[in-house]
Amino acid sequence: MKMIEMLTKNEKLEVGKLSQELGVSEVTIRKDLSTLEKRGFVRREKGYAILNETNEMSRRIAMNYETKLQIAQKAAEQVQDGETIMIESGSCCVLLAQVLADSKKDITIITNSVYIATNISGKHVKIILLGGEYQPGFMASVGPVTQKCAQEFHVNKIFVGTDGFSKESGFTGEDHTRVETLKVMTSRAAKVMLLMEAYKAERQGTVSFLQPSEIDSVFTEKTVNSNFVNLMCDHHINLYYI
Repeated sequence: MKMIEMLTKNEKLEVGKLSQELGVSEVTIRKDLSTLEKRGFVRREKGYAILNETNEMSRRIAMNYETKLQIAQKAAEQVQDGETIMIESGSCCVLLAQVLADSKKDITIITNSVYIATNISGKHVKIILLGGEYQPGFMASVGPVTQKCAQEFHVNKIFVGTDGFSKESGFTGEDHTRVETLKVMTSRAAKVMLLMEAYKAERQGTVSFLQPSEIDSVFTEKTVNSNFVNLMCDHHINLYYI
């Protein structure tokens, strides 16, 4: 996790520099880099580790990776063995799918994320991938076809992310097509579980997504804005902190 954070800031670092900064052997660094390379986060080149620029989704996941992973782990506690859930294509949600694949048994994940389907294939998880127009940046399916596919299902829980929030607009996104797709997906779930980093409570996106009244639970950081917490409490939303 520390290596990803360092590479996010520097994009390219020597293996020896990583070893020195993190206080572990170069052998350990190389083993960890092999794991990150398999996940598509980095590539290695003549003694250097380089953040993978060819995979935009991996770059999104790498930003604030440790925080996102902890949020994902907290959300995973709400999923039971054998459960069928929906997960959308945001970076926190991608990590949630990976955590579930490693820790739960016999779960089924319905998702529009090609990234999720690709990266947890081979695990003991059943994946139902919603079809539709492929959006390379999020490595996800979006649009009318995806919406129609989603309408065929009903689940108890869906896990979603957000790009921002404001009191006036509610939870917001940056991409209209993605937001419209997620609106249909969330309508197919009894409970909407939202994963977000604390800073997003003070950052408004361009497209309204969900109102607080439509949310069951929020998983975020203890440092989240107090006004946001009070508003969530006013709507009787369950808050889970890391």
